[in-house]
Amino acid sequence: MAIPIRSPGEIDEIALASQTCARILRTVAARCVPGAVTRDLDALAAELMSRAGAAPLFLGYGQTDQRPAFSGAICVSINDELVHGLPGDRLVREGDVVSLDMGLTRNGWCADCATTVLVPPVADAHAALRAAVVEVLRAAHLALAPGARWSEIVNACGAAAHRSRIRLIEPYAGHGVGRSLHEPPRAPLLNTCDGSTLAPHEDFTLRPGMVLTIEPIGVRGSPETVTAPDGWTVLSKHRHVGCHEERMVAIVRGGCRALTASLDHHAASLEMAD
Repeated sequence: MAIPIRSPGEIDEIALASQTCARILRTVAARCVPGAVTRDLDALAAELMSRAGAAPLFLGYGQTDQRPAFSGAICVSINDELVHGLPGDRLVREGDVVSLDMGLTRNGWCADCATTVLVPPVADAHAALRAAVVEVLRAAHLALAPGARWSEIVNACGAAAHRSRIRLIEPYAGHGVGRSLHEPPRAPLLNTCDGSTLAPHEDFTLRPGMVLTIEPIGVRGSPETVTAPDGWTVLSKHRHVGCHEERMVAIVRGGCRALTASLDHHAASLEMAD
């Protein structure tokens, strides 16, 4: 399937949806304090989406014969829950690492972003893990440009992960986003500095007008995963704590445009300037 190419005006509309997504996610992140119930965080996100004239994309998503439809507006994954955590009765506790992932649609355009909250008291190892995942994002941003191959982005991100001694969770991947939550291309990141190991159909040339998410999920230690009995929550097989960050970008003439407003709620910000 062809990768959609968006006009500058369409990219502006997607950016507005992405900024709405980031603003809501920042508010939810601020509520990730000891004693918070993950179901309440989900309800807050759904309420804020409604107030913003947006609708959740995750709610009711992905039903198959093997799993039910996703039952929340956001994913809330704590500690060794790496991604796709279902909101429920679980409490946020002191020292937890809480990854929040949210998708919404507004005015017919979709957005998808994620960030990880470090609940005080923050362990040095957790702060270092998040910083390392942010560096993977930064490496991607610096490498994104028209004419580059996705394999080059894989190389840059793999090198950044290697320098920080973290492993990236495969096969979860970034993706195109626009009129739908998941559009071509699929944009995986690998635990390698050799992008030639990508499957041939997963390498592509970046062109102006492409809109996609960059989505590293990192751990220290083995990247092996298992899926919880709920059919959704992806767990570290060896109980490693994970960090998940996701940003939206557009490829434009001369480089890359960051579409997601800052998600950072920690001291060090990730600047992804246009």
